[in-house]
Amino acid sequence: MTVPEAVATVKITKQQALRLVDSLTPYEAAVVDVLLDVHVATLDQLGLAVSTAATEHDRAIVAGRAVAKLERLGFILRHPIDVRGSKRQVAFPLSNGAVAAATCDRPGDPVRRRERRDARLVNSRVLGHALGVSGIYAAFAACREHGRLVIWQHDEEIIAFSSGGSLRRIRPDAYAVWQWHTGEEQRFFLEYERRPRRLETSEKVQQYYRYWDGGAYFRREDSRIFPGLLFITPDVARVRTCLQAFGWATMPGNIREYFRPSVTSADHIAVEGILSQIWYGGPEVVSFVDTVPASAAPKHQSRGY
Repeated sequence: MTVPEAVATVKITKQQALRLVDSLTPYEAAVVDVLLDVHVATLDQLGLAVSTAATEHDRAIVAGRAVAKLERLGFILRHPIDVRGSKRQVAFPLSNGAVAAATCDRPGDPVRRRERRDARLVNSRVLGHALGVSGIYAAFAACREHGRLVIWQHDEEIIAFSSGGSLRRIRPDAYAVWQWHTGEEQRFFLEYERRPRRLETSEKVQQYYRYWDGGAYFRREDSRIFPGLLFITPDVARVRTCLQAFGWATMPGNIREYFRPSVTSADHIAVEGILSQIWYGGPEVVSFVDTVPASAAPKHQSRGY
């Protein structure tokens, strides 16, 4: 199923955007920063991510004013949503001119990467998945009284590595670093499982296990700690599917004490907050601060890093 393409009410070039960027208010600049991270978001998600207002209504007003101004300037596009099960809304990606201006000091071709990514949003499943990931980002951003996301790399690249003589690939929905106000950090890979299937999800877990067990991550990042693996589903029913899939993953029994993915659901996050109690690779329930277990390098990989 396809949805209409994003619509630009005003065309803006990189040079025009560069001249205007210094005139943006803090809220407008914050909206641009969020959309650089997540690529597309609804008004509710933008309000949660940038506003400290107590109610959803007040947050929507703050975000709505910023979005209206950015749309008039040509910084953002209007993307109709027609995703089954969602209320009728509009999603907002950045325009090419805004991306070019905001990423002019970054290597590669961010605009071209963004064009390829945005072209896929006409598929309702792709758009629904992207908005699910954006909702997770917004939930973390809303916990600003506890800490902040210092890194959010969303769907940027396929991680290729060698394991057992074969070339393996992983493409996380995001790689993130959450920093508590104490300075402590939790690093994790995010997998948003909109429609988890036991076999496919267990294979994902096994790929991450191979990435950890073979030492490729530790050589690549010059680190002795492997990020946690966090799965999030739309609802509790699909959490159970993920937990069954974790059990299906083929790993040595003793490894499960050290390498265990975590899982929670978006509906649980909406009520309790993303830093609350979540399911942790089994029947027990623990809080976020005690989960997303960053695993040390395997003992047989502990030398040479």
